[in-house]
Amino acid sequence: MSRTKHPKKEIEDAVKHAENNGWRVSVGGSHAWGEIYCPYNNDECRCGEFCITSVWNTPKSPANHASGLIRVVNNCSTHKKIELKRKLTRPSSKSMDYTFTLKYLLSENDCNYDDLLERLGAAGCDDALVGVGQPGRIALEFTRDAKSAQAALLSALKDVKQAIPTSKLIETAPDFVGLTDVAEFVGLSRQNMRKLMLKHANNFPMPVHEGSASVWHLADVLNWLKARGNYKLEQKILDVALVAKQINIAKEALQLAPKIQLAVQALVV
Repeated sequence: MSRTKHPKKEIEDAVKHAENNGWRVSVGGSHAWGEIYCPYNNDECRCGEFCITSVWNTPKSPANHASGLIRVVNNCSTHKKIELKRKLTRPSSKSMDYTFTLKYLLSENDCNYDDLLERLGAAGCDDALVGVGQPGRIALEFTRDAKSAQAALLSALKDVKQAIPTSKLIETAPDFVGLTDVAEFVGLSRQNMRKLMLKHANNFPMPVHEGSASVWHLADVLNWLKARGNYKLEQKILDVALVAKQINIAKEALQLAPKIQLAVQALVV
């Protein structure tokens, strides 16, 4: 092997898995041991967000980080259809692992990838996969151990804000989804999910955007399915989706003028 081995066996195995699937490995850094580069990096590949992914040197959980790296490789749409349903591992009686993604817009002064990785690692974000496949953007897929989904997401937001104060949150995921995404979460085909929506058109959750490709809040649809009692849903995914929805709504609400908010509030419900 021409490159330096990763000191953690499980992460080294994950890096080898990436190499076996054509990914290029670049070694170098302090908090970040290196990066892996997708061989395809096309427009269909997870929006390009994780086509360049960091490999931490000493992550909080080597096993979680290794699993995350393997997931990035396996979820490359050119390699395999993206599996949006996250399999969260290592539950305990006191805390759980919650998986979610934070997407940010970077300022012009925060586009040095190596510097960003060092700052994120120092701020405690070494339980996240860092993707910088899009210019001026950064995506962090966290697998964070916490007592609740809310605690996990809020602590991650705080850590990123500490590391990159000028960054602006674009979106928290999982939240905005199409029917195909929902179908994958609950183990149905898109056709069956669409039939279900049409059959219950009067009480199916309202979309955030309606059109040729309608978009819903994941939490709304999962809660609707849960109320029907016929579908097996992971509570952790629902918990994360509920908090992600609230964070996205709160972010958008900051743009509302107080007078408009008061005038419209009674008219749109």
